[in-house]
Amino acid sequence: MHSIKYLLAEEKQKAHLEEQKRLAAVEEQRKIQQKVLDLQRNHDEQVKQLQQKVHEQNQALMKENATVLERRMAEQRKLMEEGFQEKAEAMRDEVQQLERQQEEYRKAMENANQRNSFLDFLKSAFQTGALLYTTVLSPIAALSSGLLGRLSGAVAKK
Repeated sequence: MHSIKYLLAEEKQKAHLEEQKRLAAVEEQRKIQQKVLDLQRNHDEQVKQLQQKVHEQNQALMKENATVLERRMAEQRKLMEEGFQEKAEAMRDEVQQLERQQEEYRKAMENANQRNSFLDFLKSAFQTGALLYTTVLSPIAALSSGLLGRLSGAVAKK
């Protein structure tokens, strides 16, 4: 009878230790998850700032290109009015080239925005997978290992 009480007390102590281990693992997982979220927020903020800077630079470049185009067109009109047909044609060619470059740049910017949308989708999918792992799979694995340890201990005693 004494040995049964001893075994029960020992089993109770083991269960208590397992519960403490499980709680410690859950707390550690919560800390890791918080770190991941903090890192993700920091990364998102840096990406947002970088995108804003690139957007501002692109806007400034587009404005500058528009100003150059306006000046060239004004020069072309002036030359045509003054009768310099040959120079006017050369200026017209230059204006057309600038217009083509501006259109190519606009298309490149649209393509970049589409790529960014796809990257945002991938980032969201990765975050969902990481969240699933940290909130569901990792605690389940910790619980399973604790249960397996208890079962193997119980089987060994028999």
